[in-house]
Amino acid sequence: MKVIKCPSCGAKVKPDSNICEYCGSTFDVNEIETISNIKKSKPKLSCDELIKVIETSNNFNIKSTLIAKLPIIIFALIWCSITIFMGVSSLKYLSRIFSVIPFLFTVFGVCIFVPIIISNGGRGHIKKIVSLLKENKINDAFNYAKQNTYKNDNVLAISILIGFYLCGDLNYAYSNIKRLNALTITSYSKSTSALVDIFNYFEINTKSN
Repeated sequence: MKVIKCPSCGAKVKPDSNICEYCGSTFDVNEIETISNIKKSKPKLSCDELIKVIETSNNFNIKSTLIAKLPIIIFALIWCSITIFMGVSSLKYLSRIFSVIPFLFTVFGVCIFVPIIISNGGRGHIKKIVSLLKENKINDAFNYAKQNTYKNDNVLAISILIGFYLCGDLNYAYSNIKRLNALTITSYSKSTSALVDIFNYFEINTKSN
């Protein structure tokens, strides 16, 4: 019976199931067969060039990441200032029970905004991947990236880049590249056309993502 490779984990699976019995991911048999029929030449990128692509992306640079978070930081400060001011003011005119409400909104804002502000944007995972690539452990880097794609969109982008350029796993790249959000694509497009070249190779319109 004909078998195909799972786009996510690479295991051999039966095409009539449309789901991998090893990792549980779903796939479209028609898409996989479409990829296997593509005959045009694939863009090339060496391991060193890919490392440079990753290290020059906005998400790898902590300064760029902080600048990107500036609007949310300002909004958080305004939110907390207003709610605290309302809470202090309400102590003079309302009962203690009702004056607690604005402070509860302050606590709510802190619980929402602080995790967003202090999050490192997946840099820990990205640096681990870069470290593996520098040691020429390409398959280990690819597997590590695939295992952590759910944690950060940039990790997903890197797993696609490694799969496409270094491991030749076109099925994985094609199945996952459409999951990328526009901000991630823009971040990488500022310094390189690596991601856009993959979209062009598969004839996928980036504007639809």
